[in-house]
Amino acid sequence: MGNLGVHFAIRDRQFAALLGARRPARIGEVIAGIEQRWEAHWLAESDKAWEVIHRCLTDGSLDSEAGSYPLNKCILGGCRLQTAGDGVVRLVMPAEVGDVAAALATLDEGWLSRRFFALDPRSVALPLDPDGFAYVWHWFCNVRRLFERAARAERAVLFTAVLAAPQVKPGRIVALGRTVEPPRTLAAQGDIRRLAP
Repeated sequence: MGNLGVHFAIRDRQFAALLGARRPARIGEVIAGIEQRWEAHWLAESDKAWEVIHRCLTDGSLDSEAGSYPLNKCILGGCRLQTAGDGVVRLVMPAEVGDVAAALATLDEGWLSRRFFALDPRSVALPLDPDGFAYVWHWFCNVRRLFERAARAERAVLFTAVLAAPQVKPGRIVALGRTVEPPRTLAAQGDIRRLAP
């Protein structure tokens, strides 16, 4: 099941290449090049915790428009980029990265814990227990450190996650092992649009 998240603090030329790409296939090629370089200092993996992190930072849903700026930009709230493949691709502009980094820096373990344990257990694939929280906290800290580095370097941040294909039933969507109602799901937002240059 492929749904592992990665944030990349991208170089100026990579950012320019994404903005200049006209076709989904070309956007995919640029992203593939970024992933292939795999510059450890300039990336942060979030494993499968990214969806729970987004829920904690917003309103508990996977709605990309949920929550408020700048925390909602951290995972799913960036500009949508359309690629030829399945998955999620979001871009946080350099001018926004500093705001996200500053907001994330104010959040401590207690704050995230309260948000985590307030989630609807039917909406998340992780157990809402101390082990589940430790897992999310670890990956959250990883993402927060990347935003700090990206802000200092004035870099844009690219988020990618490859999703397993959802099983669709009439009027309902089964994604990440649970049934949810559209349209407030990631799978229901399949109309990923390319950022206009």
